[in-house]
Amino acid sequence: MTQRILSITLNKQGEYTMDTPSYYKSGITPIEFMRSHFTDGEMSGFYRGNAIKYLARAYKKHESPIDDLKKAKVYIDYLLQHELNVQDACDRKQVEEMLRGK
Repeated sequence: MTQRILSITLNKQGEYTMDTPSYYKSGITPIEFMRSHFTDGEMSGFYRGNAIKYLARAYKKHESPIDDLKKAKVYIDYLLQHELNVQDACDRKQVEEMLRGK
């Protein structure tokens, strides 16, 4: 049985990131495709669903929950950044509308 090893690293900002597998390096990654084609709500659901998936299986699939907990944190970090970006875009739109007198 072949076991794929996924590398999760802690960056300087204290965030966990998952390394991109080599088979995605030649073009757009699935998550990049999704970010450019999915609505904000769809992306939010994707991030939430993956976080829930990794949290739910953390203590069931492997001897140690650490890798799945790190993966869940990655998706929670993605979700947080996504929601901050959405909120920022909404705030900018409201300011622009106020400036135009709407």
